[in-house]
Amino acid sequence: EKIEIDPVLHVYNRNAGVERINEYIKSNPESRDYALFVIDIDDFKKINDSFGHNVGDDALKMLARTIVNKARGVELSYCRWGGEEFLLLGKCVDGEVPKNFLDELRVEINSKSFWTSKGSGRMTVTIGAGKYKVGQDYKEWINFVDKQLYVGKCTGKNKVVC
Repeated sequence: EKIEIDPVLHVYNRNAGVERINEYIKSNPESRDYALFVIDIDDFKKINDSFGHNVGDDALKMLARTIVNKARGVELSYCRWGGEEFLLLGKCVDGEVPKNFLDELRVEINSKSFWTSKGSGRMTVTIGAGKYKVGQDYKEWINFVDKQLYVGKCTGKNKVVC
């Protein structure tokens, strides 16, 4: 039996996420209606180093809950991609990456606090996004979205790049 759920965050793990992306590509080979989004906590190492790994886990749980809540009522799949990264698969809006939705998510994440013995903390995230291009395999699609994330990280963080 394969394990599909991340034991800490109780969301799908990377393997389950890749499966869902591949299912989407196979069942929609000509579609341009979907986009991938990668969400990465900015300066996560500082959270772990300043407050400890338990607080880092709390910050990750808070981010996961925010994604789960935001996904309600929207066609959105999500998984923990690794470390402090989450991968989301969602519908485009009017044929475009839903940048407004992603900006709302980014702002909502920043508005929430996680608690530490030294008081509360907040975090920012950078989001890279990209539409599915016909003929791409999942690795090419993820690679493009990763590059968008990298652009966001290199140009100031706490933003959406699509």
